Amino acid sequence: MESSGNVLPLPVLLGKRGRIPPTVDVISKDEIGTPINLQDPDDAAANLFDPHRDGIDFFESLEGMRVRVERPVAVSPTATFSSFSSELFTLVSEGKFVSPHKAVAKRGGILLQPHPDNMGDQNPERVQIQFDGTIFPFPVPQITVGDVLDDVIGVVGYNFGNFEVNATEEFDFRPSRLKAEKTSVRSGRDNITVAGYNVLNLSADSSDDAQRQELASQIVDNLKSPDIIALQEVQDNSGETDDGTVDASLTLEALAQAILAE
Repeated sequence: MESSGNVLPLPVLLGKRGRIPPTVDVISKDEIGTPINLQDPDDAAANLFDPHRDGIDFFESLEGMRVRVERPVAVSPTATFSSFSSELFTLVSEGKFVSPHKAVAKRGGILLQPHPDNMGDQNPERVQIQFDGTIFPFPVPQITVGDVLDDVIGVVGYNFGNFEVNATEEFDFRPSRLKAEKTSVRSGRDNITVAGYNVLNLSADSSDDAQRQELASQIVDNLKSPDIIALQEVQDNSGETDDGTVDASLTLEALAQAILAE
């Protein structure tokens, strides 16, 4: 039975005045290794559900619930994948609860901690804010690293292997003073410059004109026109249409012309 107009439960507060995400373990070591069947009484007894220590358990304890993320600070910019899917990553309470403290980089991002078996601190304190066009019918805010957001209200969900807070209400944010870096490396008689660049599903379609112009500006001004540039996420000539096309020459030519115009 469906109904609407109901009074919603108060959101659970995530932050200094509420629940704080774990800062060390995504999942405890006793749950890594041999396969675990939590429907088996012995396995369940040996692998306790621990939302106070395990990041996965913390967010699973909130799945499907309304939450209020207290004054999160962005540790990534907004990434948009389609008109119905954008995301960014944040830390609650302006990043006051991070371990180790050195994990926060000088420019405001958060670093993975090194380990020979990739078992270092994986930053479970990160909170992913998701903008789903079906439940967030507002303009997607263009956030950058270091921006401080007002409280974000949303519903905890799980998608693509990650827990996320699906924002349901608009919010304001305070922009940081972070500026895009510019390389000082240039090519010369005895060296060439090589760069890698993710162009975020760029296509040849006119709907990507603004994105293409921004990319061209960054390639020329910030990367100083590298001699060789390796691109990721280049769409083929038919863009998002799945018609068997695998040639991306039109997409690449459109980007090349935009670079030349810059």
